[in-house]
Amino acid sequence: MNKTTLLALIMIVAAGVIFMNASKDVSTYSNFREADSTGDRVKVVGVLSKGKPMEYLPEKIRTFLNFT
Repeated sequence: MNKTTLLALIMIVAAGVIFMNASKDVSTYSNFREADSTGDRVKVVGVLSKGKPMEYLPEKIRTFLNFT
């Protein structure tokens, strides 16, 4: 087996590993009401209202972000 073939096989295996890891993050899209009621992992899509304030106080609660 020459170096080119070995390199190609390594790249194919690496691409397969990357693809398998990326496919684990596949989740369904939902609105806020459905996301809150299901308890499953979902992606919520919307538009940020830039005219409204955002609240993020990491010194109090690191995982809290409130926005409209």
